[in-house]
Amino acid sequence: VRGGKGNKTRRVPLNSEARQALKAWLDERPHGAGDWLFLSRTGNPLSARDVQRMVAEYARIAGVEATPHTLRHTFATRAVENGVDMATLAAILGHSRIETTGRYLHPTAERMQDAVEGV
Repeated sequence: VRGGKGNKTRRVPLNSEARQALKAWLDERPHGAGDWLFLSRTGNPLSARDVQRMVAEYARIAGVEATPHTLRHTFATRAVENGVDMATLAAILGHSRIETTGRYLHPTAERMQDAVEGV
């Protein structure tokens, strides 16, 4: 990620399925895209607003409500549920403070019930 929040640059790991999809896309991507990974129909780099519109459209088709930010929150919650520690998750999300990462977590009622059963 180049020029992220606070104009920071960082590396974001991708799982194998995402890496394969990205490699397939790079093989098909129109030439002349330069450093840009995704381009709009007009050949310009996708803007943040373009991505928001795309997520909203696919969410509508799927019958759910979603924004790029809610997807980020969902990823964070599921990562913790799958055993990812907070320090690693903070690094993946690009947070310099673990307290910030904590705000992304939304435990389900089932997870909270499981937690108290084990006490």
